[in-house]
Amino acid sequence: MKTSFESVEKNKKVQVVGRAELEKMVFDKEFTPKDPRFRTKEEGGAFKYFWPPDLRLNPREMKRIAEGTLDDVYVTLSVEGLIIGLAGLTPDENRENTYGIQFVSVDTIYQGKGYGRDLLEGVFNFAKNNSVSLVGSSRSSMGQERLSHIFEELILETGVTYISELEKRRS
Repeated sequence: MKTSFESVEKNKKVQVVGRAELEKMVFDKEFTPKDPRFRTKEEGGAFKYFWPPDLRLNPREMKRIAEGTLDDVYVTLSVEGLIIGLAGLTPDENRENTYGIQFVSVDTIYQGKGYGRDLLEGVFNFAKNNSVSLVGSSRSSMGQERLSHIFEELILETGVTYISELEKRRS
């Protein structure tokens, strides 16, 4: 499975990692963010839709790990070694071979520079390379509006099946 690619012209790297790997990248042993940008938004963090406590395992997730069925995926976007974007994907419990996009978040300092598209390309490349479909998130209608044209372009470019939040509610 291809999990990362680099772009020399922007010195950026998109990487697909699991929950444990992301936790090691972002937090120290006491689960304190290594970089203050990874605090919650309320504590001054830079990522509006990344919620650090989500990386902590709850009993249900611990059971899924024991069963070998917890396979949450995170797509990270780094520029010059600094993580500036994150996307979270979780297997859809109601659809086989489908991942729900839980969040897409770019550090506010880097927004409006095309990095959201780079991050979404990583999400769609993961889906294409692993023959899975994607389901949209209902967390932010503003984000959906701002990114809808990118989703449309990537659906056409990659051929990945994408189920919007509206289509999800209908089924």
